[in-house]
Amino acid sequence: MNTHGKISQNRTFFGFILCLYLLASLLFTQEYFGHAIEWKQAPLEKTIRFEADTPFQYRVLAPLVIRAIILTTPIDAYAASTILTVVWTFFSLLAFRILLRTFFSNAGASFGALLLAYAMYWNYAVFGIWRMPFDLPAILLFTLGLFALVRQRWVLFYLAFVLGALNRETILVLSVAFIFLSWKRAEPTFVWKHVGVQLGLWMLIRATLIVIFRNNQGGQFQTQFAANINNLMSGMPTIPLLLSFGGLWLPAFLGWRAIDNRIRRLLLVTIPFAGVMVIVGNLHELRIYNELVPIISMGALGGWLAFYDRVRFGRQQK
Repeated sequence: MNTHGKISQNRTFFGFILCLYLLASLLFTQEYFGHAIEWKQAPLEKTIRFEADTPFQYRVLAPLVIRAIILTTPIDAYAASTILTVVWTFFSLLAFRILLRTFFSNAGASFGALLLAYAMYWNYAVFGIWRMPFDLPAILLFTLGLFALVRQRWVLFYLAFVLGALNRETILVLSVAFIFLSWKRAEPTFVWKHVGVQLGLWMLIRATLIVIFRNNQGGQFQTQFAANINNLMSGMPTIPLLLSFGGLWLPAFLGWRAIDNRIRRLLLVTIPFAGVMVIVGNLHELRIYNELVPIISMGALGGWLAFYDRVRFGRQQK
């Protein structure tokens, strides 16, 4: 095939993939708004007026975007939130695709990116309880941050980090990912210099938001440790946790030895993340695992492709 024909074929393929991503985004948004409801302490109308309880009001990025839309267009807040859900999901899929291209073929990354939408469907729609405007942009910004981290594009990394800190405090998980990916692969002074900058930025943004919203009701964070222990003892979160991410955690960890070392390092982020969420999150609310969605989905794709290669190799040997 000549060069012109190959370029045309690649464009057709990419156009097809974009259509799939758009369709997946629309379907996810429909299911998300059909199953999850607004949290009473942070309904959309109060959030965009900056009157919601803290710590929810500290997550200002998405409310600012929605507020800008309703002030400059005839679109109301609910419609803006719905449209943005499609946008966040679509660009999350695109960002996840470019992240996957670091590890997998074009076809594997393009179709494998749909695992992100699949995991989101289970965590936010099937087992969705509360719908909050800052959850989905957290996935997009964290995925972009992972891509920038793996490719060492520091301007993009810190842009994603700062925007992520304005959106949700859990962007700090990106610093944990940075440590795990860099451990024994980069100079300690390089690692801790960057981690220090990230912690400084995070604390500065956090402190600024605390001062701005000091008169709002609520608190810094909500301690859920006792409730989580009681729920775990009762067995209440067993089914949601087993089916979290649509079960993608299973091939992710079963394929541990066969997947790329960098993906294995990222999967280790789940351990400190879960440890912190036992204290500050409701474990049965799968929406709290925003940052783990791309990591688990990436691990699952790696596990599945490794299994497929093993089966194909076995058949060829026969």
